[in-house]
Amino acid sequence: MKKTSSQEIVRVHRRQFVIGPREFLARSDWRTFELQSNLILSADPELRVGKTTDKNGVSWFLLGLAVDTRPEFTTPLEEISRRPTEDVSRLYEGWAGRWALIGGNYLHLDAAAMLGCYYGKNANGELWASSSPVLIKQVLGLNELPSKLDSDNSNSWQPLPDATVRGEVRGISCYPPPHSSIPGVFRLLPSQILDLQTGSYQPRNLTGYIEGNHTDIELFEAIQLSLSTAIKGFAALNASKDLTLLLSGGRDSRILMSIAAATGISVRTYTRIHRRASLADRTLPPKLASIAGYPHTKQYHRNEISGRRQAIYEHAGYNESWLSAEEFLRGGSDPLTGIALAGFCAALGRDRLIPVTSAQEATGEIIARHYSESNSPELVAAFDAWITLRRKHNADPSLDLCDYFFLEQRTAGRKGIKEQIFDLFPAERVAPLNSARIFALICNLSGETKQNALWISEIIKSTTPELLRYPMNPPDKYFGSIRNTFLNNHFYRWMIGL
Repeated sequence: MKKTSSQEIVRVHRRQFVIGPREFLARSDWRTFELQSNLILSADPELRVGKTTDKNGVSWFLLGLAVDTRPEFTTPLEEISRRPTEDVSRLYEGWAGRWALIGGNYLHLDAAAMLGCYYGKNANGELWASSSPVLIKQVLGLNELPSKLDSDNSNSWQPLPDATVRGEVRGISCYPPPHSSIPGVFRLLPSQILDLQTGSYQPRNLTGYIEGNHTDIELFEAIQLSLSTAIKGFAALNASKDLTLLLSGGRDSRILMSIAAATGISVRTYTRIHRRASLADRTLPPKLASIAGYPHTKQYHRNEISGRRQAIYEHAGYNESWLSAEEFLRGGSDPLTGIALAGFCAALGRDRLIPVTSAQEATGEIIARHYSESNSPELVAAFDAWITLRRKHNADPSLDLCDYFFLEQRTAGRKGIKEQIFDLFPAERVAPLNSARIFALICNLSGETKQNALWISEIIKSTTPELLRYPMNPPDKYFGSIRNTFLNNHFYRWMIGL
């Protein structure tokens, strides 16, 4: 991969957008598009923006990366042009990627809101929306962000710098949507559609519609076909170069590589080696890539790069713990170019991150206390607001509250902010699994198959079974006591910069 200087890699406000009654140019090279009368989209030139008109004459603008997971369908914009307005929401249930769709004064987000949206009204009552928490604050005329990283309002809840879901410093690592860290500004949930005229929202399902009853084997085949179709679609969008696959020692990236290899898609594999990486993540990826016949590159997280923290602050604010931002602070993503595939969303149904399964039992206090954060009334109120919405609009019978938490807090909440930080960099990162149709296929699996993610190993077995030669996410002791002791030795880790 081509070496590029840190200054060339990082660019504040890359791929961001702002929507409002007037244009807003964060930089002189931003483009503007008239969405409707008195509704203007302002966008960075590196944000993909496509336009089409449906059969009823309604204009649609597609922002970001979207491909269909159904092989019988063409590109999203081509399909919209063939359909009446009322069919578009059902159409995009089959899309994968990271995108936002605007049409008929409404804004729709991808299945897990990986391309996020903040919205609020200014002092004159004008509604504005943006992918950037920094730009929405500017366009609403709120106070400028403080110039010093440690000078935020101490009375407002913030993530602890080392907060993580699993780890020594347990805590919430981002502000829970639909609230945001900015008073009066909300963050659109993936289960909501935003009215760009009024600022109100309509509820939508998180999973797509699957007709009929299906066996697990039929669902395995459907998931495999959907992922294969999505990966082919991203490869077509990235036709001038190979896709990059972010590869670990776990299962989520392995299923993507297995399907890519079986499909004949050429990819480069890439692994970030950081101080918290398991031995599986540090040692298995080159072996797995070799089995699939793919090249592999390691990128070490070394020391924090000068200026990165301020760049993140100017681009995204402090909306996620610095531990979650280490990938960017320490250069873990710097060599990436083009489209990079990630295994996000594959843990749907298996990651049970809160100790409740019924919306009737949950409170903001229970969730906050579970993460040792119950001393913050602001955080408790944010979770209570989310739970209230879930009780009001719990229309997906295949999802329980743990599933909702995974999709709307862990994925849309935390991953969405992390992906907005990733926009600082040239590469575009997408998750082929991020599709309401694929969510529905996973959620219709039998209980044990879904909760233990047995579908992943079954699909690998039917595509590239050689990849099961090594276990998925094995503990450090799997590699033997001698190797375990050596590779986790403090002196060795210091020598290689971990």
